[in-house]
Amino acid sequence: MADEKAALKIQMLLEEAQVLKSIPDDFLRLPTTSANALQHQQQHPGGLMLNGVPYQAIQQHYIPPNTRGKLQIKIVSARLQKNYGAPFVRMDPYVRIRVGNVVYETPTNASGGKNPSWNCTLSTYLPTNIDSIYLQIFDERSFTDDECVAWSRVTLPPAIFNNETIDEWYPLSGRQGEGQEGVINLVMSFKEIDPNVIVQQQQMQQQLLQQQQQQILIDDPNLIDPELAAALEASKNETGQPPSIPITDEMVSEMTAMFPTVEVDVIRAILEDKRGDKQDAATALLQLSD
Repeated sequence: MADEKAALKIQMLLEEAQVLKSIPDDFLRLPTTSANALQHQQQHPGGLMLNGVPYQAIQQHYIPPNTRGKLQIKIVSARLQKNYGAPFVRMDPYVRIRVGNVVYETPTNASGGKNPSWNCTLSTYLPTNIDSIYLQIFDERSFTDDECVAWSRVTLPPAIFNNETIDEWYPLSGRQGEGQEGVINLVMSFKEIDPNVIVQQQQMQQQLLQQQQQQILIDDPNLIDPELAAALEASKNETGQPPSIPITDEMVSEMTAMFPTVEVDVIRAILEDKRGDKQDAATALLQLSD
């Protein structure tokens, strides 16, 4: 049971270390508060946000597991039915869009009112089990929480999976009712990933994991608890030992003829201890006879 527990810890630690080295620091970060998001937007005006931090285009060197392909979405503009801002004040809308477990936010269109425009594009990996995206339009507020004024769940158009680009207006829901809050314009396209690239990446990751398993104690032994360190050390020792040879009755009889005064069970036990090496077993039996 202890060995299984230690082995599980080894696998989890190695996988975590490799993934953290391979993906951006902002991957799947939890959304920050609206105040923090506003601060990021002020520091990076006009920039798309990913989970509350400045967005950067996805890197080609790492492809998450169970990825269907790369989805590109351009959030163009919206036509809303009502202005939910203060009297005589236009709304400051921005869009929050969720693809799988990743959340993106557009920059705020200051005073965009009922006809906001964003014209920003995001590129993200699409998981295999995701066939829709969820978006919300918020009115950014200065002294209170941002208000969600419209939302929609958009099913990905089947045509994008046939290398088509779809430019479409999608209905929005809100206080006015289901599909009655206005429309939003999205341009979507999809690109499949070469399966060979994924296979090569998995092979490379496996090689890196094996190298890490050999070096992890040397690189930073303080990160590992004593139980895990002992399991790793034992694993290294075991891999360096020659494979054992099955103990046959013929081997036992041969050793018994050489050492007739030693009990058969003792000879068999020594052969098993020496992993079937008759020379080492004979040396041990000589020492035992002396």
